[in-house]
Amino acid sequence: MENYDKALIEYFTPHYDELCPDCQNRLEKNPKRLLDCKVKTCKEIAKDTPNLLNYLNEEDAEHFEEVQKYLNLMGVPFEINPKIVRGLDYYTNTVFEFLNDNLGAQNAIIAGILVSFASGIIGSLIVVNRMVFLAGGIAHTSYGGIGIAVYFGLPIFFGASVFALFSALLMAFITINQKDKIDIFIGLIWSVGMAVGILLIDLTDGYNVDLMSYLFGSILAVSENDINFIFYLIEL
Repeated sequence: MENYDKALIEYFTPHYDELCPDCQNRLEKNPKRLLDCKVKTCKEIAKDTPNLLNYLNEEDAEHFEEVQKYLNLMGVPFEINPKIVRGLDYYTNTVFEFLNDNLGAQNAIIAGILVSFASGIIGSLIVVNRMVFLAGGIAHTSYGGIGIAVYFGLPIFFGASVFALFSALLMAFITINQKDKIDIFIGLIWSVGMAVGILLIDLTDGYNVDLMSYLFGSILAVSENDINFIFYLIEL
């Protein structure tokens, strides 16, 4: 990145007198901040700055390729903007912005209301039938499906759903045939599923993920498609 800073200094120096006072002060200290200036004249000058992507070292270039690979794998559309500049206190290598017209507090409230109906009905059924451990086992075992999906390049939702269904059928079979040992088997399946998911994700090159984000998610990231999916599940 030092080479890029030098390239920016070389580019902006001939325009020094046209820059705003803030950019003049930043030119030597932090030239990348000039790309984020909102002053009209500075924005015009910054239009033709050197492309950051041409100054990545081998390690950073490989990392950036991995980021794009997994965004494509998860079906996340993206645009590359080499002029995004932000503080780096909460970023890792790649600076990013999320844009989504379908996200917001309204979807979060609707999702919360719909989930409360489903949770109330299913939760009561689970408690009455003393299946709390069983439900927890299926939910956490599905993490194994996420690991398999990520490792083999499959859709994550598909991997988690298939694995959860398989786990539910296996636990149902054990419940019918080995009811006195069901807690032991659920504990084993739960542990194996989580272990498989964590190991496979860790073995996937360039893929780092927060375990808690998959287990609990974020209600603020609920989209309209998620709302429809929840609604259809409740109807079933």
